[in-house]
Amino acid sequence: MGCSQDMNNDLFCPNCGTKIKAGAQFCPNCGTKIKRAAKKSHPADQLKTKTEPVSPQRTTMKVPFGKKSQQFKMLLLAVAVVLVAVFFGLKSYYQPQKQLDRIITVFGDPSKNLSGYVTTDDPNLQKRITATNLKPVQKYFSKDHQKLANLETALKKNENYQGSYSLQRVGSVWLFFPKYKVNISVVYVNLHTNHVNFSFYKNSQKVGKTTQDSYSQKVGPLFPGIYTFTAMGNLSGRNISKKVERTINSNSKNIYLNIKTASFTLHGHPEANVYFNQRKIGQLNKNGTLKLKNYPVKKSLTGYTVYNSGKKKVRSKSININLLLKLGVRSISFNSKSSNSGSSKSTSADTAASSSTADSSDSSSSTDTSSVDTKYLTTDQVNDWILVHLKSQYNFNVTKDDFDFEQAKNDQGILEITVYENHDGPDMQAHNADPNTSPRVGTYSIDSNGNLYDEDTNQVVSTEYGK
Repeated sequence: MGCSQDMNNDLFCPNCGTKIKAGAQFCPNCGTKIKRAAKKSHPADQLKTKTEPVSPQRTTMKVPFGKKSQQFKMLLLAVAVVLVAVFFGLKSYYQPQKQLDRIITVFGDPSKNLSGYVTTDDPNLQKRITATNLKPVQKYFSKDHQKLANLETALKKNENYQGSYSLQRVGSVWLFFPKYKVNISVVYVNLHTNHVNFSFYKNSQKVGKTTQDSYSQKVGPLFPGIYTFTAMGNLSGRNISKKVERTINSNSKNIYLNIKTASFTLHGHPEANVYFNQRKIGQLNKNGTLKLKNYPVKKSLTGYTVYNSGKKKVRSKSININLLLKLGVRSISFNSKSSNSGSSKSTSADTAASSSTADSSDSSSSTDTSSVDTKYLTTDQVNDWILVHLKSQYNFNVTKDDFDFEQAKNDQGILEITVYENHDGPDMQAHNADPNTSPRVGTYSIDSNGNLYDEDTNQVVSTEYGK
């Protein structure tokens, strides 16, 4: 207990009331321990205390820690579900079979960009893998869906197709998924022509020019596929070109763009207009002659003249120019349909050619084809046999005039006949064939058993002559 204190600051024992001295620890009367009372603050001191204004506090309700933890776990679970879904989605998308399906689709569609699905081992062409440079590949497969199916089958089996196409892993996507592309082997071809100072073109791109020392040009590296090659130049003041469409692959070596020309003189009515294959090519002079030098000669080349006689136009008889040139005639006369005048040499040659054609036709029609020894066929017989096979490939009537038959012996000494469409032929023209192209149809031969053999498909296409 603390001692009491009066107004005069005297101290008294709290137990017995005896007055005690300041500083005493025990009451002198009863011995009670004296405790000093706490010092009271004075009013003046209270007045000196300055009260600070207290700003209003915003009360925030605290979320229990357990609820926060639960929300965090839910968020982690949602993220995990999304990541798993994305993983399996990408895994499905980058499955090898699905990648191959997408690749095959683009290979067969020239309107799509193939560059992202292709690689090559050639460092020079690797830098030029573009949509444009790969169009010949897509053109090739879009024209033949069977070959596209064969490509897919080979790649599925991890086999090389045509010696040019193979499936190759080129790394990974998102670290986990394998990435596949088609590796394409490059090809080189040699372009040839038989004239100097002629330029070579691949599609529309100039790739070389012939000189006195070289009539050929090596082109490449190229992706396999369908290309248009052209040889273009000037002969005797006349612009001449030869354009062909060819499929090149690992077996392609040479492409010939030879332009057959001949120099000859035409005779007829003075100042008559001259037409070859329905096109005006010049006019006879006042003496009735026209000299042609290095004129391009096609397999089918017929000509006639037209001149004015009073108010009428007179047309001469049509002449097979190409046949006369083959017979060695270099002076050709056009006779009007009502006239018998003209060069006896050209007339007799023309008659002989017509007679030869008629004899051949008669002989062909009267021959029992079953008795023909197919091991000893003439060139015309081989061509006729091939024509029978070709007719089934067209939905309109075609004749031998609609094709060019080029013959050459292979390394084994076997005669091979390569056939091209002749777009100057009557039936081809009637169906609007491009006169500036001559697409290759196929290559044929007669095998050791006397069968007609397709060199492209490596198959016998006929075992009986004429069928």
